[in-house]
Amino acid sequence: MNKERLSIIADWLEAGGDNKDGYGFNMDHWIAEGSVDYTGGKCGTAMCIGGAANTFFGGLKAESLGLGLSSDIGSVADQLCYPCDIATPWDKITPQAAATVVRHLITFGVVDWRLAEDHMGETE
Repeated sequence: MNKERLSIIADWLEAGGDNKDGYGFNMDHWIAEGSVDYTGGKCGTAMCIGGAANTFFGGLKAESLGLGLSSDIGSVADQLCYPCDIATPWDKITPQAAATVVRHLITFGVVDWRLAEDHMGETE
């Protein structure tokens, strides 16, 4: 696990999850691999955690997010990108809530999206 890169993503989320192109964090929107040219590391869409990793660290495949995470189905990378263990609609996951999940991963090595539900509605 690349804790330095995960920390960069957590910092970005804690700062509000916006980017210079006017797109922002949204766990419910992404572009499927192969449907867009990722050359230069930009896909021009709202960014989930995987999209943020692609944008920040450049032209990455979805497998490990360039974060040193296993990429098998059900793996840490998979769990980080697909918060299937919560009832909250994915588009309601705030940047602060997602940052809480990423910080928990850095500290404990486990993705737990249930922690995000405790932070729904927080903007900072």
